[in-house]
Amino acid sequence: TLGSMPFQPDANGIAASTQAWTIEPKKINAPKSDATHEFTGQTLDILSFAGLDPAELGVYYKLTGLTKRDQQNNAQTLFTSATCADPNNPTPDEVKAILAGIKDAGRYGITVEIIDKANVKFVENGVIGTLPTYSAQITVNKLKIQIVDWQGDGNSPWHPSYASNNYPSNIVEDKFTDMSGNAVTAAELVNRYNEQFRQTIGAIAGNEENVEIEFLTGVDSEKTFFMLDMSNPPDPIAKPTSPTPPNSTFTGSDQNFLPSDLESMVDSGKVKLYAVDENGNETEVDKSYFTQKNAGKYKVIARVNGNYYWTGTTYDQTPLEYEFEIGKAEIKGEWTTDENGRQTLNVPAEFKDLIEYEYRDKNNKVVPVDKLKKGSTYTVSAKIKESEKQNADLLAEDENGNWNPAETLGSEFKMPGSEGLFGGLLPEDFPLWQIIVSVISLILFIIFMILTAKNRKEKKEAEEEIKKYREDMAQADDE
Repeated sequence: TLGSMPFQPDANGIAASTQAWTIEPKKINAPKSDATHEFTGQTLDILSFAGLDPAELGVYYKLTGLTKRDQQNNAQTLFTSATCADPNNPTPDEVKAILAGIKDAGRYGITVEIIDKANVKFVENGVIGTLPTYSAQITVNKLKIQIVDWQGDGNSPWHPSYASNNYPSNIVEDKFTDMSGNAVTAAELVNRYNEQFRQTIGAIAGNEENVEIEFLTGVDSEKTFFMLDMSNPPDPIAKPTSPTPPNSTFTGSDQNFLPSDLESMVDSGKVKLYAVDENGNETEVDKSYFTQKNAGKYKVIARVNGNYYWTGTTYDQTPLEYEFEIGKAEIKGEWTTDENGRQTLNVPAEFKDLIEYEYRDKNNKVVPVDKLKKGSTYTVSAKIKESEKQNADLLAEDENGNWNPAETLGSEFKMPGSEGLFGGLLPEDFPLWQIIVSVISLILFIIFMILTAKNRKEKKEAEEEIKKYREDMAQADDE
């Protein structure tokens, strides 16, 4: 026998044996999607996260694609064989060098391919797959860092207390701003005593998409503190408490919203005012900013100016915010006739200059207001001037009696009086004596023309008689 293979002699005495066997293909796990991992600040084991054996890279499978998508779903290619020395045969070292630099949270798409397709197969859910290439998505979630308390007395930066002491270092940091919102570094704080600052916790630059900071319920997400200079403490000043006057509507005149007890603070220089636009930009202003005419929303910040703080507080310099609004006027579109017979809107005197009119004749031609003719029919349209649209709206009444904003209002009217004399050739009030003089002048001109024509005819007949006489005399002489 040969091993366990028995040899049986045949009829001729020749001993032989036959045995068959099968070589199974190497089975390796196909990559699978996974979303259970979290940012740690360390290199991400993307291959293991996908269920692959890193030791089999370059032996049984190769990496053909690796991408990363951020929170905005923007894709970034991290690996492609085209960047390798031999695009057709990326080396394991080239691939591992790429994988070693992956640390950030995000969604990673990985694609791998069998190297020896005849002898190696992917297994998916216990079943041998039919494809040589598989892809998977690995989601690395943000690290959640929770703040559970703040420690301190408010006379220096606060110290945050974290829910865990195992958070990676150099991931988050204190963020400081002054009361105007300007960023301040920790190193700059020591040179800015007797000032108030805001403090929060934020990700260190480059880690904004890697961590998510949470504050325990009841814990402030932002704190304020005062860099107290014990050798030169600030003086207290009374904090203005009177509110701005209530909101108003556009009247066409200036309106004053200055709080009564803020004016003296501004006049003394202990408080400065800053107007805030719709984009949050600040501009230093004086107290006259509280006096406004045009409709709109207004916001003013009052800040302590100098070595002061609000009385009754622990060196609090928190700015005061004042907001007031002038609403748009609403003008009802009710037509009336003015002293010249033109149709206009019946509006209060303070709103008359907000409206512009346009007149058109029966041919839809625009007619200047001073060219409107008596007895003629026109259409008139009224609208708010472009420069005043922020201040007022025209209102039109619908069939239900409700008044709604309208861009333009229109009406038709006839100018009082007749069209004029001679079918409108002359105005109705054309002076009579001018008509009489004109008629007499016309008659005299016609008589003059008749007489002139008659004289010319008689003169022509006389010339013809003389000419004939001369011809007859000349003929008699010849005979």
